[in-house]
Amino acid sequence: MVWDNASSHRAEEVKAFLSQENTGRIHLAAQPSYSPELNADKLAWNWLKYHPLKNVGCKTWGDLKETVQAAAEKLKSSPKIIRGFFSHPELGFFMIN
Repeated sequence: MVWDNASSHRAEEVKAFLSQENTGRIHLAAQPSYSPELNADKLAWNWLKYHPLKNVGCKTWGDLKETVQAAAEKLKSSPKIIRGFFSHPELGFFMIN
């Protein structure tokens, strides 16, 4: 499990779950407190914001939701772009072709 050190991840409920359930099944990979360049999920959102969603204006929350969902769905069919999110040398993922 990639642990980005968000405050919600340090909650007592999370600590209790990990102490009860972590019988070798869960391995935590801790990241610095704020390190979006090391988080593939953040890299994907960043790509969405600055590529298909750049300069997009929506009049309602519903329009925004539909637009973002459509962009994310389209990204799913772009494995080359998605693999790129995991190419940061410090990210710690290994890609097998």
